[in-house]
Amino acid sequence: MAISKEQVADAAAAIQAEGLEPTYMNVRERLGSGSFSTIQKYLKDWRSSGAEIKPEAEELPEPFREVLQRFGLEAWRAVSVWAKDELDETRKDFERRVVENQAEAEKAAATVDALQVELNSLGEERDSLRTEVEEARSKLAAAQGALSETRKQVEREIERNQALERRNQDELSAAAKDFERRIAEHQSDIDKVAKTVDALQAELDKVREERESFRREAEGARANLSAAQATLSEARKQIEREIERSTALERRNQELSERVIEESAKAKALELGAGKRSDQTE
Repeated sequence: MAISKEQVADAAAAIQAEGLEPTYMNVRERLGSGSFSTIQKYLKDWRSSGAEIKPEAEELPEPFREVLQRFGLEAWRAVSVWAKDELDETRKDFERRVVENQAEAEKAAATVDALQVELNSLGEERDSLRTEVEEARSKLAAAQGALSETRKQVEREIERNQALERRNQDELSAAAKDFERRIAEHQSDIDKVAKTVDALQAELDKVREERESFRREAEGARANLSAAQATLSEARKQIEREIERSTALERRNQELSERVIEESAKAKALELGAGKRSDQTE
């Protein structure tokens, strides 16, 4: 809030009434606010306006008056002239020092005002930075919540893929055992089925390699889960890739199961054909 010329004048008069010399510091302290340059200007105007109470000249003491009457008024006049000259010289020196002090005070006041402006600017910058920090903390908390949910989703997807892998392994093992049993039972048709078995075995190895690769990727995803905190979008993309690979694996397993069923049907057909040929031969 800006201060007025009247406020500075009232404060200076009150300070002088207390027997003190009004200065920039005690006037500002009395007002509680205000620019040093403004107080300096108004205080200078107050002094030049004659409102400042100057000490009255003291009356000549009675003993000194009697001495002067004894030695004569001429001596008093000589002393008065000398005292006046000394007083004028002292006043001029005092006024010169006052001007010098005022110049120094003006420089100091300008420096104080500049520092006050800089302090206000730094305060505004501090408040702005504090707001930015609070917003960053809020965003970080939201990101951590989203990351926690993403981590849970990744873990669920890994568990689902592991369960799918175990199921496919059991199914493939059962199918392999069934093939081995059927091949052992029909040695006469082993040459015909050998190529089919080799192809299925190669396909099975390929699926196993893909499952092993998928397992390693899943373990890598678990090991690198902490890094996903800084790359949330990448983790989501990884989930999509894992889902696509899982879907592709399910399709491949479905195709393999269908081929297994088809080959089983062929084996049964071969078995029936072999039985019929045996009956005809007999």
